[in-house]
Amino acid sequence: MNIHKLFTDEEKELENYKMLRISIQEMYDYACEKTKESKLPHQKYKNIDINLKQEVINTITKSSTKKEIKAMLNQLLEYLDNNNIDSYATNIKTLKCRKMRMSLSNVHGIYDEKRNIIKYTTTASLSHEMLHMASHKDSYLNGFKRKHLFTGLNEGYTEVLNRRIFFDEDYNTNAYSKNVILCLLLEQLFDERKQMEDAYFHNDTNYIYNTFCQYGSKEEFYYLNKYLDFFIFTHSDNNELKSTANILNNIILRTNNNKKIEKSNKIIKKYIK
Repeated sequence: MNIHKLFTDEEKELENYKMLRISIQEMYDYACEKTKESKLPHQKYKNIDINLKQEVINTITKSSTKKEIKAMLNQLLEYLDNNNIDSYATNIKTLKCRKMRMSLSNVHGIYDEKRNIIKYTTTASLSHEMLHMASHKDSYLNGFKRKHLFTGLNEGYTEVLNRRIFFDEDYNTNAYSKNVILCLLLEQLFDERKQMEDAYFHNDTNYIYNTFCQYGSKEEFYYLNKYLDFFIFTHSDNNELKSTANILNNIILRTNNNKKIEKSNKIIKKYIK
């Protein structure tokens, strides 16, 4: 999560929530204006320097970072293919990692985009923020986030990848749990999960929207992202989660793909009580 999301009192939280309401409408307008120009990620994201991965390895090796952090950076690099390391290769050159003594406002990790610094309290928060670093292109694009839009989608999918790459998909890091469930369901709309992963590292939210709209409506996309943002800014019971998950599940049913439908049902049965 970014620094501007930290709350120090109720007044700031309310102000942030007002900004969230504005961002939802902006996000909706943005998404609805998009045309279906995106191709499949594996067709789009090519021609990256094949020597780039070795350059990143050399940068990590030469850095003064602690051994355990280097090991995690290499673990992330090993997971990624050459097409997905462009931002990582740029940001790793000046990256600094600092451990915080205690969490701030229940935030255990921060990626300071401007200064390219990760601040963390736990291993899970460190690895989560590494993914923000590896998908940070500029002040406008970070993963699926576009400025302050799609924050819930971005945090949820970042945590999906955090568990997948560094831990185990069943491992509960206690971060963005509701968003993780919805992002796992959203991933079922793709023929391969790698397509969504590729889009994440190339900041291609448009591809997510276009794939969604093959089966769902732009209004349903708005509804999904409204609640993905909502779950970050507020504490809620499972009723909203169940409702949003059911809508996503119904959209997945429209794919008429038994494998996707079966996996979607398993996710709901496993994670939503």
